[in-house]
Amino acid sequence: MNNDPDSDVSHDESHDSDIQDIHGLVFLTSPKRWPKAGDSLFSSGDDPLSNACLHFAHNPWDLYAAGYLKAADCLAYLVIETGRGLDTWLYPIVFLYRHYLELRLKELIVQGSALIEVPPNLKLNHDLGELWKSVRKILVTVWSNESTAELDAVEKCIAELCEVDKKSEGFRYPFRKDGKPSLPELNHLNIRNFREVMAAIARFLDACSAGISDYLDNLRDSMRDSAFQ
Repeated sequence: MNNDPDSDVSHDESHDSDIQDIHGLVFLTSPKRWPKAGDSLFSSGDDPLSNACLHFAHNPWDLYAAGYLKAADCLAYLVIETGRGLDTWLYPIVFLYRHYLELRLKELIVQGSALIEVPPNLKLNHDLGELWKSVRKILVTVWSNESTAELDAVEKCIAELCEVDKKSEGFRYPFRKDGKPSLPELNHLNIRNFREVMAAIARFLDACSAGISDYLDNLRDSMRDSAFQ
């Protein structure tokens, strides 16, 4: 039985997606077929060049954070450049940026705590405000002589995001657990501005992460050299 809305497309056609160019941006369109017997989400398929690799990074927190940030940037760039889909794509865009932020803060807690040799105060929740408190203490300890202007700016933006979406649910679900609509106080969101501010925050936090990573590598190298003396 052919229930395919694209009735001129055979169910046996190649599953390769078509390439679509939108304002100079290249995207893959969805395969034009229904699900069929033998489909598997985690099959390696017949295109080995499309196989992504897992479990290769020495710092998986960093890998996850970078992935969500790049995905958010791609979607934001698309809607900004085309002027299309803003009212639909704002939800995954903001969620991806927010989840990047959560991952990066948790990565900084794990790596920073190792550097300053304290147990990581890693909260297993989505509260960016609580995570930031731990991260700020670490950054002030590592760079004790630096200005706190950037820290203050990041803290203000995190507080704004927490006020709108404290539990990371507002941009994932249209209704809260109590049945009330999500994001009741938010009527408009400028995606260009949101992306630009998040890019500045990400540049700062990624630099902090890279610096801590370098300090950790030097510390471990020094400890390794001492062990052989």
